[in-house]
Amino acid sequence: MLSLYSLSIFLFLGGIFSQRHHFLMCLLSLELCMMSVYVCCLSSLGLSIPTSPNLALVVLSLTVAEAMMGLGLLVCRSRSVGGDSLGSLFSLGS
Repeated sequence: MLSLYSLSIFLFLGGIFSQRHHFLMCLLSLELCMMSVYVCCLSSLGLSIPTSPNLALVVLSLTVAEAMMGLGLLVCRSRSVGGDSLGSLFSLGS
């Protein structure tokens, strides 16, 4: 179980560093990490998804809300700047 958790963190960091130029790919890597943390938490508690539907619903709804806010930020950023590049995210001149 610990190796699965370590593998998911390693894949998340690898995804962030390999796709650090595009905001959407970073958001997708973050969502993958959230889902792997969810699965690791359930497996460490000894629960499966069908036995804990309320917990699954809460975590999935929080993940959807996080994705919605991230995509909203992406749309606002791409409308104001004209792209999804992370290089211009912290620039002073807009």
